[in-house]
Amino acid sequence: GFPVYEIHKGEHDRVLADIAAQVERWIQGRDTGALRDWLDRAVGSWLVEHVSSMDFVTAAFAEKKLRSA
Repeated sequence: GFPVYEIHKGEHDRVLADIAAQVERWIQGRDTGALRDWLDRAVGSWLVEHVSSMDFVTAAFAEKKLRSA
């Protein structure tokens, strides 16, 4: 019953697909520097933003549902 479930799940799916692509790129080229840069820039930024926004809202929704159950 979470109203923005599809949006939230879509964010996870998008990042998982990006991770898979980056792993494949690393397997092909073994460019550790590029992988590190991507982890710092893309994953780190996304994770902080995602947890502080979407995960925060999801947790509040779940807590409210549990309290009303």
